[in-house]
Order: sequence, then structure tokens, then C-alpha cells
Amino acid sequence: MIIDTITIKNYKGIRETSIYFNGGNIIPIVGLNESGKSTILKAISLFYRAIFWDYEKEEPIFEDDTIPRSDKGVFQGDIILEDIVRLTKQEIKDYFTPEEIETYFTKKKKRQKKSISDDQEVLITYTEKYVDDKYKNKSRKSYIINNNKEYPEIPYEVTRTICYLFPNIYYFPDFLFTFPEEVYLSSEDRDSSMRDSDRSTHEKFTESLEQIFMSIHSGQDFKKLFIDKMSSNDPKDENCINNIIATINNHITETFQSSWEKVTGDNNKKVNFTIKQVNKYKKIKINATEDGK
Repeated sequence: MIIDTITIKNYKGIRETSIYFNGGNIIPIVGLNESGKSTILKAISLFYRAIFWDYEKEEPIFEDDTIPRSDKGVFQGDIILEDIVRLTKQEIKDYFTPEEIETYFTKKKKRQKKSISDDQEVLITYTEKYVDDKYKNKSRKSYIINNNKEYPEIPYEVTRTICYLFPNIYYFPDFLFTFPEEVYLSSEDRDSSMRDSDRSTHEKFTESLEQIFMSIHSGQDFKKLFIDKMSSNDPKDENCINNIIATINNHITETFQSSWEKVTGDNNKKVNFTIKQVNKYKKIKINATEDGK
């Protein structure tokens, strides 16, 4: 899935704006101080939360300061995040039932049988209604985008699958966060006296490591193949862990390096990420070194 366009309406001081990605990997946002650059990035990050939000809960995803002070008591309307994404033909084949494909993802040309769309655009919207200084209700809907400008709404079951394919969005307001020297992968090995914030950090890095593993070995059980073998004395388990660590090291380094080269155009400086086991795999260390040093 590829994100084509993100539109923000009535979020903080933004009445309406759209960001067009046009297939590019890097989109610069340029503006004066206090011109809304960070607000745009914050809104984009909230869209990812909206995709997977638990609609049984009452809490909105938008914060109290979403409505500017100047509009407090005056604004009545919808706060909207919209996203246009493109599904590839292969994704449509892999993730949707024949009935769903027939109904939503096929096109018929003159004198030809119906065929699956090459790249189907889908509009996903998240809306929260704001009335009398309160968030009243929220909704998430998706629509098929057709050339005839008629956008039929997609039912919840199909929308849920589309949301499952939605790319991860990570937003860092700054880089002043603590990078742990060592990460405890198993919850059993985390000290009971550990602060909640530290425990959360270890959990997040463990989750990130699992996501990297799953991107390499889709469908495999990270806990069974890696975490559960950390305390094993079996040489076969030790070899398995070492192989997985080496694979993850290479994947992180190659991914980071290729992205860095796209930004700078410089492929001379190499950065190697290494994960090392400590104390018989109870925890790991993550290091970044320049030029393999």
C-alpha cells in the first residue's frame, strides 16, 4: 500500500490543507516559525491512531487544544483527517475474498471480461463531530475512488482489511529520548522494581525488534523462535538465535543505509547497527558505529 494524499480539516489552526506524496520517498515541509509544520506532522501521526482506534471506547483521539482558543465556544463542525491510499493488484489478490474483489476491486472494459484493478485508490476518512465545546461522536469510513467521481462506501469488514495494510507512521517531535544501553526482551527478566517508564521503553524496543523480524520472516513466531530460546543451553537454540541476530543486524543496517543515501546522496559513510547478546541472551545491546568501526 502506498499513501498518495493526506488531507487535514479543522485541526487546531488548520482550516484545510493537503499533502501530496506523488510517489516520493521524502517530502520536505518548509515554513516560517509557528507556521504549522509541527501541527501537520502531529495530525498525520494521529491518523495512524484513528485507523486502529477502539471504537467501543468513548475517548476521542483529538486533544482539548485541537480547537484554537479563538474558536472556543464558536466552532461547530467536523474535525476530519482524510487519506488516499493505493492498493496494488497483488495486495487485492492476497488479502480480499473473491466476492470482495468482484464487488469493489474489478473494472470492466468494453468487449472485455472484468479484471482486477492495477492500482485501486481508496479514500479513508476519520471524523469527530465537535458541538457545544464537546466531541459528540466519531466515525471511520472508506470509499472506492472511481473515474466517474462516484465514491461507493466500503463496508466495515473490507475497511478493516484495508486498515490492516496501512503503513506504519512514526512521529518524533524531537530526538531527545533515552536510548537504552541494554534491552530486556523477556518480560520475566525485567526487574519488578523497574519504573513503569523504563518498562515501557523495553517493551517498545522489543516490539520494534519483533516487527523487524516479521518483516523478514512473515508469519513466523518471534517469541517461539527467539525469546523462548534465550535461556536455553541447547547449542542448536544458540545457533538459531545467533543466525536471527545476524539477519536482523544486516537488515537494519541495509535499510538505514539505503534511506540515508536517498537523503544525502552520499554512499561513502557506512553505519553498522549491531545487536549483541548479553548474559546468555537475557538482554541485548544495540550499537551504531561508523564505517564498521
